[in-house]
Amino acid sequence: MATKSGTSPLLDKLSPELRNMIYELALEESESVNIFAPKQRGLPETCRIIRHECLGLYYAGISFSGTIYEDPSTGLLRVQRWLERIGKTNCQHLRKLTVVVSIPEALPTLKVGGEEEDSSVDP
Repeated sequence: MATKSGTSPLLDKLSPELRNMIYELALEESESVNIFAPKQRGLPETCRIIRHECLGLYYAGISFSGTIYEDPSTGLLRVQRWLERIGKTNCQHLRKLTVVVSIPEALPTLKVGGEEEDSSVDP
């Protein structure tokens, strides 16, 4: 049964330190969380009070990743928007963020210093 504050009566009786230990155990993820997925999952979605208490632990304790398949500048803008969406405070908690840029086999011709240069590699 939930209280008016939105948490269980038992959880409210625990010390903040013990609640944090419970949150850390509940937040353990074996897989990386995809930053391009639409929402967070798990414990932060249970209720507002728990979300407020555990969000810093969520961002500090979980590995986040994303793979960019499109133009790298477009993909990096998506990463920037994700960082803006989670906010400055949560960004400060991040410990592991991996962004992989998938480069197609046939690279387009790149302009280097104003001159066109073939970016393909000769064997």
